[in-house]
Amino acid sequence: MEIIRLQDGRELSYTVFGVRNPEPGRTIIYFHGFMSSRLEAAMLQDRALDLGIRIVAADRSGYGDSTYDPHRTPHSAVKDVEQLLEALLPPDEKVVFYGVSGGSPYAAACAALLQNRAHGLLLNVPFALIAGREEKVCVGLSKTATRMFRDVKINPIKVKITLYMASLLQRTPLRFLLLKYGGFSKVDIETQKLFKNKGGALNLAGREGNKRGLKGQFLDLQIMATHSHESLTGLLGSVTCKSVVWAGAMDCTTPAAMAHSYVEELPNAKLHLANKGGAKMAKDKSSKQTVATREYTINLHKRLHGQTFKKRAPKAVKEIKKFAQKMMSTPDVRVDVKLNKAVWSQGIRNVPNKVRIVIQRRRNEDDEDSEEMYSLVTLAEDQNTKGKGVVVLEA
Repeated sequence: MEIIRLQDGRELSYTVFGVRNPEPGRTIIYFHGFMSSRLEAAMLQDRALDLGIRIVAADRSGYGDSTYDPHRTPHSAVKDVEQLLEALLPPDEKVVFYGVSGGSPYAAACAALLQNRAHGLLLNVPFALIAGREEKVCVGLSKTATRMFRDVKINPIKVKITLYMASLLQRTPLRFLLLKYGGFSKVDIETQKLFKNKGGALNLAGREGNKRGLKGQFLDLQIMATHSHESLTGLLGSVTCKSVVWAGAMDCTTPAAMAHSYVEELPNAKLHLANKGGAKMAKDKSSKQTVATREYTINLHKRLHGQTFKKRAPKAVKEIKKFAQKMMSTPDVRVDVKLNKAVWSQGIRNVPNKVRIVIQRRRNEDDEDSEEMYSLVTLAEDQNTKGKGVVVLEA
């Protein structure tokens, strides 16, 4: 972590990921999402190194080690980014502004007001300012999010309690009980399970962002719920760089309607809309009936904790099947011979701690079988699990 002192005396914390000294024009300024921090960009570290890219991720004011600014808006935050660019880059070098979820309005404002610096604008599951246009951009928004944006205007104390509970979810083993009895939806519970499966990277980013309190997070909600979008609309129309927007059709936290609103207002924008995916997803029943191939890391050491020695290898095979059933939603799971041999390679007791597997969801060609789809689990060629998450080989 590094810190620069801004002209008004505040401090801005940031971290550089990827290549420290890349070629000119290969720098991305990363704007983290709501309830997160600059450490969110750590998930892009390996990819950035492969591509020779530098990612500069800064904490918004009130997050992490950045000083809280009660007057922060997407417009005023541009000045902070401008000073960061002056400290790190030559005056004529251009960058790509990359906004994720709640960081998207800030990235878009920078692309509009810092046109001499903007080489491109990327928005991933972007959240839009909703004041005065709820009927247009809140279509498909989850009940939990809708309730929070309503309460931030009429019952701020309740929202602060909810934020505090959400911060507890990132550091307590009782997170699922808090979700269940705290009024959160089933989608929120499933999403927390997904976060847990990502090696805790998102929870770590959240804990870093919350370590000095929740003022910045509450201010984010206030801005999204009450700040007029009209002031940003005029700016978006002046963006001259190429813009790309990604969104998930089943996303219920940053619904696709918000992505569409950005594409309508940005002159050179292209929308990539996935059939499923996003910050948080509603269940997509149709996806269970399509062919797919994905690569995962399964932690057998954790799944076999407390298991007797004479049952470890058979239990590991059962856990692999159970994992595949959950990931692919297919009761019929078949384990490849090579994967079975890899699990048993060191005997019944010494099962590998982690295994990299490929799960293929295939269409069942046997007319007599009651299941339309089945999953085949094979051993991945590369067994290096460090820094690897889920890889979609075929959607």
